[in-house]
Amino acid sequence: MNKITPPKMPTPYPPVREHRTLARLEGEWFCEGEIYLSPDQPLEVRAKLVNRGILHGLYIESSSMHKNYEVGRVIYGYDPDDGRFLAFAISTASPRCDIEYGHYDSEADTLRFSCVEYVGVEKLAIRFERTIAFLSDHEFDMRITYPDMEPHRQVGFAVRARRI
Repeated sequence: MNKITPPKMPTPYPPVREHRTLARLEGEWFCEGEIYLSPDQPLEVRAKLVNRGILHGLYIESSSMHKNYEVGRVIYGYDPDDGRFLAFAISTASPRCDIEYGHYDSEADTLRFSCVEYVGVEKLAIRFERTIAFLSDHEFDMRITYPDMEPHRQVGFAVRARRI
């Protein structure tokens, strides 16, 4: 009688240098800064980011917490075959999701992501950029901007994150 050998579980993909760059985001962070929901009317923002490595360190799951409520989640990753970083972002502000693609600038120690968002009733295509600038092992800046909008119509946010 022939014995059937069950298939082996695949071994996890080994993290590469770019995954270690993402791992720098792991941990709990206190964020403060400004959010612009309307041009020229900044609101002070204080939030907490809870970031954890998932799936053998290949991804970072980032939860944005404001007043003990989760308001957004981003899953960061790197695709070695494609050579690009990615960010899958969802939030309570919209029922849609965004998939951003990016790169790491080692000289500036900065991750930069971008995508096109389709916003409003008219579904206008607007370019969106997310920049994470590492300042140290305990601090980074994050900016979200819409660079193609006229300066007097700019919205977005800028926060400084400090490790808790």
